[in-house]
This record gives sequence, structure tokens and C-alpha cells, in this order.
Amino acid sequence: FALIFAGAQHVKTVKLIIPFFIVMFLTSLIYVFVLPKLTMFYQLGILLFACMFVIQYFLSGPAVTIFTLVILQLIAINNPQTYDASKLLNSFVFVALLMWFLYGMSYLINSPRPEKAFLKLVSRFFKSAGYLVSQQIETKSRPSFLQLYKTAFYEHELHSLPAKVKVWGKAIDKKLFPNTDFQQIEELVNTLDVMVVRMDTLTEANSRSQENNLVELNEIITSWRGRLIKAFDSWDNLTEEEIKSKSSELVLKRMDELEKKMKVIVAKNSGKIDENEGIQFYHLLGGYRGVTEATLRFAQVADQLDWKQWKEERFQ
Repeated sequence: FALIFAGAQHVKTVKLIIPFFIVMFLTSLIYVFVLPKLTMFYQLGILLFACMFVIQYFLSGPAVTIFTLVILQLIAINNPQTYDASKLLNSFVFVALLMWFLYGMSYLINSPRPEKAFLKLVSRFFKSAGYLVSQQIETKSRPSFLQLYKTAFYEHELHSLPAKVKVWGKAIDKKLFPNTDFQQIEELVNTLDVMVVRMDTLTEANSRSQENNLVELNEIITSWRGRLIKAFDSWDNLTEEEIKSKSSELVLKRMDELEKKMKVIVAKNSGKIDENEGIQFYHLLGGYRGVTEATLRFAQVADQLDWKQWKEERFQ
């Protein structure tokens, strides 16, 4: 029970209280008046099938999970079957106290408001992206265990957070935010999915590339990387008072100037770059370009959302 409630944080605990008391009453009747009269296991199987059929056919949402768990806990198939009313009541009291405990802890640890959780997850996403981009540096030294651990952690964060953002986005109450177009939230999640793919492409291209002999090209890549990190840092602060999406968009647009400058340098030094080195460099450039375009698309979608309204405090 604890793992299910803790894993489904987007479902309000108060919404589970009424279904829980209903299932507690109904299962108590089955436990006291029906189960003691069963003498064969096939009778127990028929009862279990009937309960599951009613649950799946007539119920939906959180009630299905609660009823199923309680029934499975109630009909613990053993040989021999024994029934204890005090044990049943103790288990009900324990689960009820557990639900109230999780409900209280949801206010102490983090805000249970879906829009707040949404902002926090987006902030975590760009914090992970910023760290991974900052690690796209050619170095001859072997990375430490801590660096490998942090890289693996932030890669896991980057790949897992878009799905969590999508779940919390669906949990936001549309009535409380009439100025928010929820199709834009879905589009925002799609931009995060695209960014994950672009980040994977950049990481793969960086792992295959070698440091270029032309200092000018390396300086351009370093400058491009720095501007991306600056943009990610601004979205990492979504939970703070100021949202800096517009400034981030300006930073990204200036990357076009860097790309034009790079083409001029490549044209002047075409004889100094061999074919293999040029292919690797353009793969790396394509990786940065893909991440930049995905980031710019996020900036365009983010500017259409009313972040300030999401940040306002309210009673619930």
C-alpha cells in the first residue's frame, strides 16, 4: 500500500479516503458472513473471480486499485484457510493511518499542487541537461567515479522526467487556470521528448569526435556550449520569482552568428582539415544545432504559458 500511494503522488490522497471506507465496509461483510462458510477452494476461486469482475466492470480510477488491493489482502490463499476479525480490523486501521501520514507528509516535504510539481520537474530536467552539456568537453584525463556516477544519474533523470512531467500536467485542475491552454502543456512535454533525443545525438557525436587542430573552431564550440548552459540555467530557475524564457530565446538566436562565423573559418582553412576530422566536427556541430533548435522550440512554447499564475499561492 505504501509503495502504491507514494508512487502515485499525482493522485490526491483525500480522493482515496471515500473509496477506502466503502471497500472496508463491503469487504468486512464478505469476510464475516461469506468466507467462513466456504469449504472448498473452487468456491473461493468463484468468489475471487466474482469480486474482480465487479471491480473491473463497474469501477474506474483510483477505486479499482484500492478495491483490488484490499480484496487480494483479504483473501490470502493459504492451506488451511483461517479467518480472524481482529486481524482484519487492525489492517484497516493501519492502512487508514498510513494514508493520513502520507497526506500530511506531502505538505511537509513538497507542495502537493500539481502545477508546483510540474515546475519542479521541468527545473530538474534542465538542471540535468545543463550538467550533461557542460560535460561535452574533450579531455585526456580519465573521469573519476563521482563524475561517472553524476553523469549516469543525470542521464537517467533526463530520460525519465518527460514522462513524469506529462503525468503531473494531466493532474493540473483546468478550472483553476482558465488562461492556460492545456494543449500547450502537451506540446511542452513533446519538446522535452525531442530534446532528450537531441541530447543523445549530441552525446554520441561528442564521444566520437576528437579535438580539432583549429583553435578558432574549438572556441566557437566552447562559446556555443556556454550559451546553451546559460539558457538551461535560466530554466533551471523556473521555481524562482522571475522567469527568464525571453532572455534565453535571445541567447539561442545569437548562436546563428556563431554558425556563420564557423563556416567562414572552415572555408579559409579547408586545406588544414582532413576528411575524417571534418566529418566528426560536422556531426558534433549537428548535435549542438539539434539541441539548440529543440531548446528554442521549448522557449517559444514556454512563453505562451502563464507561469506567474502557476506560481501564485492558493488554498486547496
